[in-house]
Amino acid sequence: MNLKGIKEIKETSKGISEIIGVIMILMITLSIASLTYSYIGTVYAQITRPIEIVDAYCIGGNVTFVIRNGGTVDLNANSLTCYPISQTCSSSCALPANIPPGGAGAITGSGCTSGRAHTWRLRGPSNVIELYSYCP
Repeated sequence: MNLKGIKEIKETSKGISEIIGVIMILMITLSIASLTYSYIGTVYAQITRPIEIVDAYCIGGNVTFVIRNGGTVDLNANSLTCYPISQTCSSSCALPANIPPGGAGAITGSGCTSGRAHTWRLRGPSNVIELYSYCP
C-alpha cells in the first residue's frame, strides 16, 4: 500500500469537509430564520384582524353596511363594537354572527329617518372604521 497516496487524499478531503460544514451551518441558520419568520407572521396575522367597509346603502329606511374580514381568523359579534355617532334609527347596529377570513358580513339598522345621513363607528379587534350612509 502506498502511504504517500493516502496522505494526499487525507489532506485534500480535509478542505472539502470544512466547506461542507460551512454549507451545513448556513443551511441550518437559514432554516431557523425561515421558521421564525413564518411563526411570527402567523402570530401577527392572528392578532391583527382588520375590518374594511365594502359597501353602504339605505333602502326604505333600512341602512346596510357590508364589511369584510381582512384577517386570517374568524370575527364574531363579540369582537365587534358598534355605537352611533349621528343617526336617527329605531334600531341600530345589528351585528353579524360570524365572518370568516376574507368573507363579508352585513351590519344593519332599521327605521332610519329619510333625508338624513346616518353614521356609526365600528370597533374591531385591530382597527376602527366609520360607517356612513345617506337615506334619500
